[in-house]
Amino acid sequence: MSDKFYDTMEAIHDDIADRFAAAADGVARHVECRIDDMIYVYLFEGGEHIQTQHVEIPEAWGENWPSDDTIRRLVHRRANIGKVRITSLSA
Repeated sequence: MSDKFYDTMEAIHDDIADRFAAAADGVARHVECRIDDMIYVYLFEGGEHIQTQHVEIPEAWGENWPSDDTIRRLVHRRANIGKVRITSLSA
């Protein structure tokens, strides 16, 4: 595929994430996270999955796994989800 295609897809992905993070239109939004080889961040809007983002798991966590609150803070800092609530974390 061409670079133009990938640039277009990246722009669309960024637009969806920015609109989701802004949460300015009153649509119900929430985030679910699944932890495997990384943290997969599933964005839901109006009950439908609209996008998946991912967050790398810090290497330091391998020996000392953090609390759910720490994981939620990391996801809020590194994923483009704004202040949308994370409703579930599962491994």
